[in-house]
Amino acid sequence: MERKDRTPAIAAVIAAIIVVVLLIEALFLINDGKAKAGRAATMLLDHMRSLMTLTDEPIEQIVAELPTYEGTGVIAAETNGHTIVAATDPTLVGQAPDALVTEVLSSSGEVPHITDLNGKQVYISVRRSGTTILAVTQSLQVVHGDLFPALAAMGGYLLVVALAVLSVIRRMMSRYVTETLETTTDPLTGFANRKAYEDDLNGEKYPSVPTEPGFTYVAVRVEGLKRVNGEQGREVGDRLLRGAATLVETCMAHYGRVYRVSGDEFAAILILNHDREVTMKEELAAAVRLWRKEQPEGVDLAVSYMTHSEQPELTVRELAHIAWERLKDAPDAAEL
Repeated sequence: MERKDRTPAIAAVIAAIIVVVLLIEALFLINDGKAKAGRAATMLLDHMRSLMTLTDEPIEQIVAELPTYEGTGVIAAETNGHTIVAATDPTLVGQAPDALVTEVLSSSGEVPHITDLNGKQVYISVRRSGTTILAVTQSLQVVHGDLFPALAAMGGYLLVVALAVLSVIRRMMSRYVTETLETTTDPLTGFANRKAYEDDLNGEKYPSVPTEPGFTYVAVRVEGLKRVNGEQGREVGDRLLRGAATLVETCMAHYGRVYRVSGDEFAAILILNHDREVTMKEELAAAVRLWRKEQPEGVDLAVSYMTHSEQPELTVRELAHIAWERLKDAPDAAEL
């Protein structure tokens, strides 16, 4: 059985966490009265700074995707010269802030400052992210006026930034899953590859000494593949191998996990009770008989088994060693 992509489920959990955090923050703001300006701006700046560390998107793009609200805005400036490079008010882009604003941008920004921006008195809160300075501005009318408009503006900004953070996290997780699958999956057959096989045997997927009575190790070799590759070319050999892999997957994959451990060899680690073992072997024998009719002379499947019940004290690797030793004298798979 191959690993499933759990990215959507994990992303849903992260989304739920973000929603809960936003609700808690909103409740805090509602109960915090006039402190809403500094607290809301700080929350927004922290979320934006987190987003900048997670994404390669330029700050201009991040700010451009934010909504606009009268009396409330976001600006971004470069530390060298403090030129405004992005703002929810596009008329500010490219400007050099007034001297007082420049002084505020150079400060720690932990506490909102009252300053003048384009002739208007505003609260300004500041955070740094690398060489970029982020600032949230709120007009005095908004801060000292009705609570709801200020909260609505900040809530809108927070929601957009939180969704952007979630989107970035989901892309990162999806990329991680994809890269992991690429390094642990055989591209020709889609089976887990040798690295995945070693990782599983060395990790926690299987106990060192199996405890399942039906724990079964199956060794499979495609006989004649090397000769086909040499005489008819790798393309024909790959087609032969894919056909054999489909046969193995059909007969074994729903009982456990199948690996391609070398060029012409597969391994399967299965959990089989007696009835399932009989059924699997019968299905395999029938499938091999049909598959063999389409193959050139000398091509076949060799299969051997080693079960935990035969020698319960053995480790998985010891079971594997015996199975591969047995393969040297394995009977015709179509007659098993």
